[in-house]
Amino acid sequence: MRKLLAVLLMLGVTSVWASGDYSEPKPKPSPTPTPTASPVPEYRGDATHHILGYAAVGVAMTAVLKDSAHPTVYGFGATTALAAVGEGLRDGPFNARNMWYNALGAAIGSVGLGIVVGPNYLGWQKKW
Repeated sequence: MRKLLAVLLMLGVTSVWASGDYSEPKPKPSPTPTPTASPVPEYRGDATHHILGYAAVGVAMTAVLKDSAHPTVYGFGATTALAAVGEGLRDGPFNARNMWYNALGAAIGSVGLGIVVGPNYLGWQKKW
């Protein structure tokens, strides 16, 4: 129960942190439209927030699922599913680029939890 509460707390903190708008202010548009304007929304450069936020969630999910048959795979899957739901519920269209960064962060967090680094040693601590 304590692990579940810790995971829920971490999810809440990372969700609030990742939802903030930390991008630089956008320049004001010119009064005349430019012919090269793209209909695709401008990318705001928040990849770091997505990767770090979902890496933390991936660590938490994998830690909670450590007694399952395949904790790394299940932790990655649960984190990626959570990311997909989060991307689907946010304002605006589904952003595949953000989802890619979310999945990358989930993989880093899920796999990174099992790596053990020591003096003259680099190993794997748990099952996949």
